[in-house]
Amino acid sequence: MPMRSKFGNYKSVEKFVVNYLLNKDGIFTYEQLEKAINKEFPQSKFNKKHLSHYRHIIEDGIYGRVSKHVIENIYESIRSPRTERSKKGRRGQDELQIAGHKLLKGINTQIERISQGDDAKMFYLKRFLYQRLRSKEVKDKNIIRDQIWKNGVRECNRCGKEYSKPTGLLAVHRKDSNKPYSLSNCVLMCIECHRKEHSKKP
Repeated sequence: MPMRSKFGNYKSVEKFVVNYLLNKDGIFTYEQLEKAINKEFPQSKFNKKHLSHYRHIIEDGIYGRVSKHVIENIYESIRSPRTERSKKGRRGQDELQIAGHKLLKGINTQIERISQGDDAKMFYLKRFLYQRLRSKEVKDKNIIRDQIWKNGVRECNRCGKEYSKPTGLLAVHRKDSNKPYSLSNCVLMCIECHRKEHSKKP
């Protein structure tokens, strides 16, 4: 069954992508989207770096008002790693992503119920949950950082500059972003090198 269009005939990749994301309620994989674009626009130079641009277009309401949960789904789908996985691993990640979206949808439903249309309450609840999850991740990173430091590592893994203390000067970098923080998957980088390492990735 062909995908319905909100904008008539597709005259640009932008309209096609926006329509695709909205029809999927923001839940998609990069591989699925890329395949759909190549079918409609064989000469397209679309790549993963463009996804944030389309998210901002939708979020800013350029193509009409969109519900918050769709925007959040798009954001989470963009963040989810999707490349260079085995078929078995990809299926497992897809299942986890679906479960994660269901969990997020349930949380959003509860937030809307508790806030009762009060934007200030809704903002506070979302920020509260975000900060709690974020603080747990920071704690996990700091534990790994201190363990690596105790093992005798004193320099940035990228530039080699040595430091007298890790706190505030060295960041924990995961070698494989699909895996959690662990001694085997993490190295220390100075703040500048860590920033450069992430800025070069889409």
